[in-house]
Amino acid sequence: MRKAEEVVEFKKDDWYGCYINPSNGLESLSNKKYQVRNRKIIKDGLIDFVQIAVPVLSLLITILVIVRDDSKRNSEIEAIEEKIEKLQNRINDLESTEVKD
Repeated sequence: MRKAEEVVEFKKDDWYGCYINPSNGLESLSNKKYQVRNRKIIKDGLIDFVQIAVPVLSLLITILVIVRDDSKRNSEIEAIEEKIEKLQNRINDLESTEVKD
């Protein structure tokens, strides 16, 4: 990667420091180079998050729907079994009264 040389380091005697290179540094500032780069980093991070989060959330919702539907089906089956048992008891009662007559 090529060094942009927007910030130049210097050393004078025992002093270290840096300054903005007037040609490259000010141009980057006026072109908003780093603001654009920062927005791209944030956008790419959000895209990565969404690409992971959407399938996981879809899977969780699907599992919840299946479990809920299954429990609803189980309660319906139990209700039908209770009705069948009541009808069977009624049939048995009718048969026993016919046999007695």
